[in-house]
Amino acid sequence: MPVLELPYLFGPRSYQWPVWEAWDEGVRRFLMVWHRRAGKDKTLLNFMIERMLDRKGNYIHLFPLKVQARRAIWQGIDREGKPFLTHFPPELLWGKPNDQEMRVTLIDPTHPTQPGSTYNLLGADKDTNVVVGSNPVGAIISEYSTMNPRAVELLRPIMNENRGWLAFDYTPRGKNHGFYLYERVKEDKQWFVSLQTVDTTRRDAPGEDGSPVITAADIAQDQAEGMSEADILQEYYCSFDTPMPGAIYGAELRLAYEESRVAHVPILSGYEIRTCWDLGYNDTTAIWFFQVIPGADGLPWYHFVDYAEDSLQALVKWVKYVREQPYRYQDYDGHEWHYAPHDAGVHEYGYGKTRESIALEAVTLDDGRTVDGLRLTNVGRGSLKDGLETTRKLFRRFRFDNTRCTKGVGAIASYRYAWDEANKIWTKDPVHDWASHAADALRTGAVGLTTPAQRQRIVAPPGSFAWSRQQAKRGQSATYRIGG
Repeated sequence: MPVLELPYLFGPRSYQWPVWEAWDEGVRRFLMVWHRRAGKDKTLLNFMIERMLDRKGNYIHLFPLKVQARRAIWQGIDREGKPFLTHFPPELLWGKPNDQEMRVTLIDPTHPTQPGSTYNLLGADKDTNVVVGSNPVGAIISEYSTMNPRAVELLRPIMNENRGWLAFDYTPRGKNHGFYLYERVKEDKQWFVSLQTVDTTRRDAPGEDGSPVITAADIAQDQAEGMSEADILQEYYCSFDTPMPGAIYGAELRLAYEESRVAHVPILSGYEIRTCWDLGYNDTTAIWFFQVIPGADGLPWYHFVDYAEDSLQALVKWVKYVREQPYRYQDYDGHEWHYAPHDAGVHEYGYGKTRESIALEAVTLDDGRTVDGLRLTNVGRGSLKDGLETTRKLFRRFRFDNTRCTKGVGAIASYRYAWDEANKIWTKDPVHDWASHAADALRTGAVGLTTPAQRQRIVAPPGSFAWSRQQAKRGQSATYRIGG
């Protein structure tokens, strides 16, 4: 076999070489938050090809959308006119690449007459089962900030079992799961973490002139063509503060961060926990857990203290899950508040009962106790536009726990309007994807809290000054306690 120099037809630049150096130092988790056009995928593709020769196995390159994977890599061509697939040396190919499955198979370098490692391009929207079933030993997660993070959650235990490696690359898209991953691992010595803006990247590979990858003139041209300052900060300076393009609650969530309303939110023992739901089965069920706290200004605060979501789970299992949590749901009048969307009133297939009826049935907990089910408060079917506006109005009074609610907050940050490519405008229709379930559940809660027929009662703990005032308003006698 002829001697080949790898990377093949690719000379890494000074900001790209550290990926290889980290590998040599034993690092097996990589996070690259790089500006647009910095060569994230080209770098990791060439890195993966070397790993495919080091260890025989299945390797996957995962994009948010399968069509995106085909366009970016399988059919991708760089600025010099070279297809991305030319980085696979022809001498190492085992047969022709499989166009339908977007798979490349290499020869086994120790047994050149036998097939070796495989490279497979996948989309998180289409190939979740393939991600799990392929049993990979190495994976590139491209554009993670716009991807359903569920795909990676399924992948992690497989990679741990296989002692495989994971590499994430993306440009920020607001403070969603991409932001939380970066914040969580940026100081972790087990990770290689690289954040590169246009100020830190140059074309300094052998044969290049050392100029900036993106020049000031490039950015000025983008501005002249209508690119906003916020988008420039996001795309070229890796700012997590700029919301995702088209984000429905982008401005509201950004203000929440600025006002430190995404932070540690303690659960206050004097107030009940309420829930708001988005119901699904094949689709995801999402549940927010929150408390309604009287504010000093006479208006309530809404403290979101927990969040849960999953798919392929029957409603009875969710009722059990809610009952298993260490929360008190009854207010001081003995009422519980579990806000559910209008489809709680539809009949569940195979049960012959409405979802509301199913939720009411008693459940048996893991400790053997049988407890009451949940009385769902159906908020009814209102217009989507009105529901979004109601949520925006209440958002200024929302507080989110930054540990227990990260998955939900990340989804809210990614909830966005659909883009009309033909007219180059954002539509008024939200995208229905992985991020919409948390947002729909939040909207259910907002509508339930403000619909006159479902008007919430903010009940203060007995004995408190606020409680005494409430009792007086109800026409009951009350004793006002001043001071201690």
